[in-house]
Amino acid sequence: MISLRTWWLPGLGVLAGVAGWAVTHLGEGRGWGIPSLGVSGMVALAGAILACLLLGLRIRADRKKPLAQRMNGPDAARVLVLAQAGGFSGALLGGWHAGAAIAVALRPVLATAALIGPVVLAVLGLLLALTGLLVESWCRVTGGDDEDDGDTIGPGHRAEGRGVRGRPPQTEGGYAHAGDGA
Repeated sequence: MISLRTWWLPGLGVLAGVAGWAVTHLGEGRGWGIPSLGVSGMVALAGAILACLLLGLRIRADRKKPLAQRMNGPDAARVLVLAQAGGFSGALLGGWHAGAAIAVALRPVLATAALIGPVVLAVLGLLLALTGLLVESWCRVTGGDDEDDGDTIGPGHRAEGRGVRGRPPQTEGGYAHAGDGA
């Protein structure tokens, strides 16, 4: 699983902002409304922020517990996936609505009521992306050795693929073994 890169999210936000601005600007000439989520979108984004933050706080508190009392791995992985999905969707939705808000703000006659929804959604998207980054950082597992890379099996040795508990894989990158009877 790849980790969120802090430069990916602003890049996605800028691309989505340009698309949001272009669609809003082109839609104005055709009499379309602002392509923005409504109040239900605001509630959904706020709920996603809250869920991601609460589950992330659970992971953060869980790291202080003894190993035997910690959350099981699949549940922790689900929280990580939620954080990454929140980061990406927050960047995209926040960028889209920021672009739509810029297009509305650049109108000759400023409609403040039409500007409130996209601005609130852009801020909520930014908060969701930041929450995703924060929770993902809480989900990182720190190793006991001083190596920066977790793919080592000992001093000077690198693992080829996935091994089991520090041992190198036996065949085919660690995914299959010739003696499995398959």
